[in-house]
Amino acid sequence: MKSYEELRQIVYNENWSTKRIRLYLFAVYILKFLFSETVITLISAIPFFLFYWIGFGISMQTIGIAFLYFIVHFLLYIFYLRKDYRQTMLDDYLEIGLMIIVLHDWMKERKALEKTLKNS
Repeated sequence: MKSYEELRQIVYNENWSTKRIRLYLFAVYILKFLFSETVITLISAIPFFLFYWIGFGISMQTIGIAFLYFIVHFLLYIFYLRKDYRQTMLDDYLEIGLMIIVLHDWMKERKALEKTLKNS
């Protein structure tokens, strides 16, 4: 995982406009959302629903059984996959959060610089 200073050097070497920084910040927020545990759990549960609904059609019974599959998947996630997530993806998730902090700091510095240049 990269430190704050390493990420700051990477970001500060780019000569982006404020609009581009905002766009990049928005993209990093989306990436952070997609790397969250909840989203990964829900996305990995989709095949349980689709397999059962495609195989047996949509009815109240299949919805109930698909919900049961979802609960079983959630329990599997809690007892097994959470450890795997923390080993493989947690560093990336934390680095994305650190990148958001770096971008916010850079945005504040850019605005302060633009304000001082405007007043001069």
